[in-house]
Amino acid sequence: MQDPAALPADIRAYIEAENAYFVDDFETPHAELRERIFLEIKGRIKEDETDIPSKDGPFAYNSRMEEGRQYPILVRTPRNGGPEEILLDCNVEAGEDYFGFGGGDHDPGHRLLAWSVDRQGSEYYDLNIRDIATGKDTGEVLEGIAGGGVWSADSSALYYTEYDDSHRPFRVRRHILGTPQADDEIVFEETDPGFFVGVDETQSRNFIVIDAHDHQTSEFWVIDARTGGAPRLISKRLAEREYDIEDRDGLFYILTNADGAEDFKIVTAPVDAPDSENWVDLVPHTPGVLILDIIVLKHHLVRLERFEGLPRLVVRPLSPRPSGRGWPRRGRVRGLPSGP
Repeated sequence: MQDPAALPADIRAYIEAENAYFVDDFETPHAELRERIFLEIKGRIKEDETDIPSKDGPFAYNSRMEEGRQYPILVRTPRNGGPEEILLDCNVEAGEDYFGFGGGDHDPGHRLLAWSVDRQGSEYYDLNIRDIATGKDTGEVLEGIAGGGVWSADSSALYYTEYDDSHRPFRVRRHILGTPQADDEIVFEETDPGFFVGVDETQSRNFIVIDAHDHQTSEFWVIDARTGGAPRLISKRLAEREYDIEDRDGLFYILTNADGAEDFKIVTAPVDAPDSENWVDLVPHTPGVLILDIIVLKHHLVRLERFEGLPRLVVRPLSPRPSGRGWPRRGRVRGLPSGP
């Protein structure tokens, strides 16, 4: 998929014959029916849709879809007032050829946008760096990576994943802006062919997070987003144990099925000693109440869970109001029932 010219002649001929069959025997004879079905599906979809703005520093960031257009538009708006600024219009970048958008993320300094694209359908992405002030890409490109990138706290580096020969994300590299991609340091590599690797960051942006996982087991490593350095293990993998992490005020908040918590529970551990021997239950396991996800904010822990087959959000205060008035011990969102 990266280089069709490298295909053996017999394989190339077979693929081209299949493509011709699709066009001649299916697509063309059924063009009218296809168009009717497409218009019916399209008529049931809200085409002009805008995401909820996400506040970050002096700006609120979001993306939107416009009626009649195929791709999102990434924008931001000054929080103290001012006009909307278009960071990336994927409809302009796409042109007439294939365009697989891999996402975009602004740097912590609000000056640069890292955005990735697959223009061949190969799921190999090129990551571009855009100068937000000029609206132009800088020309620095990370080629053939496995998706997007994650910024360091000082905006000087990007962390990204690579594929192995089996198209498995298996390695994380650190790219220092302004240096050749060939010089990018390997910071993590997974040797077990059954495990896949991803790179992300905590909600606080304090840590770069590397996860290695299969369908039943996970393992996490973190890198201080400010100082960099080598990854630090949270807790070594155990068969069929899953966990995920966020952080706040010197604690990791960990969603896990450890200790037989089939429907998951939430535990905490010190950032400096995060191994499972130091995990302390915060939201104990409740059979029949499946915890799906958590978000850790400055003053609240929000969890998404499923109770009696229905989803609900539960808000748990983690600290008092800035005015000093205490929050109630339990909260609820939009009338949803509170949990433990």
